[in-house]
Amino acid sequence: ISTADQPWSRQNAQVLLRWVPSQAPTSRHQRFLSPSRRKISSSSPSSPFCEVIFLANEASGWGVIVLISKIRVHLTAGCQLRPAKRKHAGKSRASVWQESLFPYAQQNLKFSHKLKKLREPLTYRRMWRRIERLLHPVPMGPLLEKIDLNRLREIQARYASSSEHYAKYLDLERYLKLNIERVQQLKLHRSSPQEILDLGCGGGFFLFILQHYGHRCLGLDIDEFPLFTDLTQLLGVPRKVWTIKAFEPLPDLGRKFDWITAFSTAFHGKGEQSWQWSVEEWKFFLDDLDRRLKPGGRIFFGLNPSYAGEYYTPEIATLFQSRGAEIERAFVFFPPGN
Repeated sequence: ISTADQPWSRQNAQVLLRWVPSQAPTSRHQRFLSPSRRKISSSSPSSPFCEVIFLANEASGWGVIVLISKIRVHLTAGCQLRPAKRKHAGKSRASVWQESLFPYAQQNLKFSHKLKKLREPLTYRRMWRRIERLLHPVPMGPLLEKIDLNRLREIQARYASSSEHYAKYLDLERYLKLNIERVQQLKLHRSSPQEILDLGCGGGFFLFILQHYGHRCLGLDIDEFPLFTDLTQLLGVPRKVWTIKAFEPLPDLGRKFDWITAFSTAFHGKGEQSWQWSVEEWKFFLDDLDRRLKPGGRIFFGLNPSYAGEYYTPEIATLFQSRGAEIERAFVFFPPGN
């Protein structure tokens, strides 16, 4: 047994892992030891690794972590077992070694997954977006200068003891930074003034930044959380109170828009709820949005994983694509003319 490059099958791998050496190994690539195993599932279905197995030989004092892929055995780490420290009193050397080095195997799983990503076009699109953010920055300073900090501190003091999770939006700089990236992703800091409708606008951070660049904006959201009312008023973001419901059109907003956006969406049902929109609800909703766009208008969603941890079902993804959408995980972009 020489190296991870041997093309063993899964069946052969199982045989190899039952092999127990009669003495301590002399080569790093020969530390396949007794079947004291621990297995985990791959961190990603697309990862080339199927499982991780921990092998240890108490008598020889050696152990190893092995990754078994679909076609190969990969030797990840070999190490001599050391005497247990006080915090590990009563545990075998193998279990101590397993606890301390098993995260290393998981890191290798992540590293291997990253290597695989280098073959995916998505990796390079994301890399280019990062480069564009560096080439065309949105400075935070001028945005903060427009905010009444005394009024902000009053709002923060009012909600300081709140247990409501929406209180997290009081971290103004954090959410300005997040929404700066959203503005940069859509290149709206480099475009001529546009009419923009943001569904589920929350505290209004996204629209506040857009107004800084001369866009004419309107937010749409429920009035369930007083904090959002305080924040949109602080930031000077116009908002219409409305609850988006299945098979109900949006209200008359008095104008059409160049962009309709929605981030961290919840109107189609949250993951913990017993209902989520199906294809029919989405089709009605998209038809309604199309009627509110100017010629050449665009729609962009940043979805939440509401469908059993997924952003959409295969059927909903098919609907999006049938309407010309470009889908990138949570991001769904409907370009002009669709």
